Amino acid sequence: MVPNTGVLTLPCHPDTVTFRPEDAEDAFCAAGLTISLLTPVKSWKLQFSGKLRLHSNPKDDPKDVKIDLHWVSNLPLFDYDTDMDVMTTAQAFAQEPWTRQYFQQLREHHQTHYEQMGHLQGYVTLDGESHNIYLPAFRDHSYGKLRDWRLMHRYVFHHIFLENGCKGVVGVVCQPSTCSRLVLGNWWCNSGKGAAVTWVDLDLKQHGERGTPPKDYAFTFIAGGEQHVVEVEVVASPQHYLGWDWEARMVETWVKYRVDGVSGAGICEWNYRHCEGRPEELNTQDPEWAAKYRPKYLAA
Repeated sequence: MVPNTGVLTLPCHPDTVTFRPEDAEDAFCAAGLTISLLTPVKSWKLQFSGKLRLHSNPKDDPKDVKIDLHWVSNLPLFDYDTDMDVMTTAQAFAQEPWTRQYFQQLREHHQTHYEQMGHLQGYVTLDGESHNIYLPAFRDHSYGKLRDWRLMHRYVFHHIFLENGCKGVVGVVCQPSTCSRLVLGNWWCNSGKGAAVTWVDLDLKQHGERGTPPKDYAFTFIAGGEQHVVEVEVVASPQHYLGWDWEARMVETWVKYRVDGVSGAGICEWNYRHCEGRPEELNTQDPEWAAKYRPKYLAA
């Protein structure tokens, strides 16, 4: 989201399947974007050079964009394997029928996920005009035996950055094979102290269950024993698809937040299971060296 301009996307949007060069197996690079590790768990370098177009006007002339940013953090990771609230997790498991198959699915479908708050600093050049950037930011990483978007029915995650320095992630996940309702998140006060989210009153089935997320709503959550009231106003809501077969549809909303009366901004992700597949005309454009792996991906 660029102020006074709008949301910029790659020309291939809403498709997000991109490929690194065949000879760059050890690099994190695709579609003009390169991400380089500088210091583990501390800093990364992000660079982009290419064309982006306005999401609101795809037929408009693409813009020349160059990005040179550092992602930096002095905060610890929040690792959901170790840092989730035990009672909150137990309550999620307790809602499910306990069978041998259920616990086998818990083991098979487990994915490690961690998150980290930080900030981005550097330069963005848009059609030759350079802008100095310093923004609060967030990164996450998920991995497991199988990273399968098909397991999830829905989820919502709010990424919140307030003017007073408080920040956090608040979400609810519906993954029927493991937890029909799992509360997730972490909240950081401006002193740098973090706590797990233990309760959220947002009910997924009452918010966008038919595929269109709400644009003006509120909810309450608890973290570190303190209750917070969140007001949400959506500014823009482009959508894209995830996975080589478009297994998920993501509505990525840009949001104005208000938490306990304090203003802020951020994004909110509404994820939906998508079953209609990736268009074949896009599959035929995949590079030949990568296309041979697609059947194995689909069979996993």
